[in-house]
Amino acid sequence: ANLSAARSAETFAETLNKVAGDLADTLLSEATSGSEQARRELNEAIGKREALGPKATDEQRRKADADIETAARNKRLAEDAQKIARDERQAIEQQRRVEQEDFNRDARRGMLSREANAAIKEREKADKEVAKREKERAKIAAIPEFIRAPNALEREDRRLADAQRRRQEVQERTEGTLKDAFEARPGVQDLRDRADELDIELAKRRALAEQAAADNSASIERGREFTLSDTQKRAEELERQATDIENALRQELDTNGRDAALQGLNNARGSFFQGTMMAGFQQERRNALLQGPSRAALQATDVTTVQGQSELNRLIRGEDSALDVNLVELQKQSEELARINERLDQVGNSLGIL
Repeated sequence: ANLSAARSAETFAETLNKVAGDLADTLLSEATSGSEQARRELNEAIGKREALGPKATDEQRRKADADIETAARNKRLAEDAQKIARDERQAIEQQRRVEQEDFNRDARRGMLSREANAAIKEREKADKEVAKREKERAKIAAIPEFIRAPNALEREDRRLADAQRRRQEVQERTEGTLKDAFEARPGVQDLRDRADELDIELAKRRALAEQAAADNSASIERGREFTLSDTQKRAEELERQATDIENALRQELDTNGRDAALQGLNNARGSFFQGTMMAGFQQERRNALLQGPSRAALQATDVTTVQGQSELNRLIRGEDSALDVNLVELQKQSEELARINERLDQVGNSLGIL
């Protein structure tokens, strides 16, 4: 009975691994892979920094240094996680062996639950029956065929097959009963909880590392905003807008065709034009064409009238409202609009609608 109990208990090494060992192995493997990946990312960041040539800008160097700092921090965190996973995996393995030995000892001593002990005895009985039938069949087979009772060997074969089938059924029931008894042991529950705690701890560390990286990236981006000139900021904003427009027009092209996409591109040009000084001049010109010259305006152009003399004197003194236009701003807006139209032409060409 003790031998049968021990043999039954030994089948639960796999169960024990499923409870805790497999999960701990997986976590250690993931932590090791993460550490290796972090090391390579640091090496890559260092390589990119060293590859910067003498023409690299200060912004490029600052970004490369920041990338190295982030990668180095991630490497330290990954190595810490790997050490935690390795140490905990070793502790779980030691506890697993102790739990296995305790279970085997209790099984040999008949100190398991009543159901488990009964299941072991039933399995032992089935084993003995199979051994008995094997022995009986061997005896029959040893008798010369000419003096052997008719169908004696066939009859023993059937008896042996029945005994083996019953033993298989008993063994399946026994393993189920022992598995339940095994997993109900406090030590096995502790192993499962310990592996889950390790999983949670490593997941928390990954989340904190990701959050720290995101916070650092946001900090770098905020600091970068202060280092850019207004021209650089506007150039980046225009590029983002052009990318958004291209994505929208691509969808429009796929959904409604070329004409709709081309109309959308022209609408985008108009949106950029609105709000510029040129748009204001255009609006004033249209209003003047629609309204026509007023009587006061006609009199102001006749130098023989009082209004004409006053207008002439004002112009001679340099009091021309047209001179109040900010020509520097007008030139800047004109150049920016030219760049926008050039970029939108690139968008149209890339989509094949121009």
